[in-house]
Amino acid sequence: MITMKDTLDLGLDEFINLLLPQETFGNELVVIEMKGDVPKAPFQPMRLNAHSMILPLQGEIEVVMDYVSYSFQKNMLLEMHIENIIDNITFSEDFKGFHIIISQDLLLEIVTPITHLLSDSAEYAKRAYPLNQLNEEETDTILGIVHRIQKYITDKEHRYRSLIIRNDLSNLMLELDNGVWKKRGEEYPEITHSENVSLRFRKLLSRYAKKEHEVSFYASQLNITADHLSKIMRTYSGRSAIKWINHALITEARLLLRKPDMNIQQVSETLNFSDQSVFGKFFKKHTGESPSQYKNIFRSC
Repeated sequence: MITMKDTLDLGLDEFINLLLPQETFGNELVVIEMKGDVPKAPFQPMRLNAHSMILPLQGEIEVVMDYVSYSFQKNMLLEMHIENIIDNITFSEDFKGFHIIISQDLLLEIVTPITHLLSDSAEYAKRAYPLNQLNEEETDTILGIVHRIQKYITDKEHRYRSLIIRNDLSNLMLELDNGVWKKRGEEYPEITHSENVSLRFRKLLSRYAKKEHEVSFYASQLNITADHLSKIMRTYSGRSAIKWINHALITEARLLLRKPDMNIQQVSETLNFSDQSVFGKFFKKHTGESPSQYKNIFRSC
């Protein structure tokens, strides 16, 4: 069971160790059956060093990823990449679905032999728009592959278990790629100037949020003015650029404060604050509690 004291800046093997007992494939692949009627523990932001996807079967789920909220249900699939930060997951009481998580090493092993077959435009589209609308046939096909993977994860006596699982993962990646390709063809998705700026800004945030706190830095990276960036983000998302930066910074702070081997001074330095006092005031302003109060909550759980 994941508890509040655990630090979720994790490799897949560490993440698996926090779950209720799960059958895994060499700690490189796990298929989790999600249910909305299980007791809900407070969610911890995580940056999981793995590729994963959520496939709902019924009910609704909301995932906050890289500071953007995605609400979805049956016949939709959300892909989450290694660099993404998952800030929150909530779902309805009638929710049922699958969360498939694949280690970076296993994914590379699976994808490398078929890279030349995969559509560059589809891969770009999946990263630009990680929530994919499926039709019934596509859902049934993907679900069939997931069920097969589940079966062979548990069938440890099967002579060809490893080969079958790898083949099914390869088939899963091809099906996902094909679904996006059918919708978009070889053309890269047409996105507006605002969408392009928003996408690039969020990528920059995931890379620089720990060190760069000013709108002007991100605007310079995008070759636009700070005012223009703020206007675009406010129009596109309803949130100004500085609010995006502050939210990213608080998320990073929450991740670091959960680390038992880091004190508040070290967190402050890692996040490039001038001193611990400035960091403390910033954190309390945006969360309502001091860093020490926040850290103590997780230390006592």
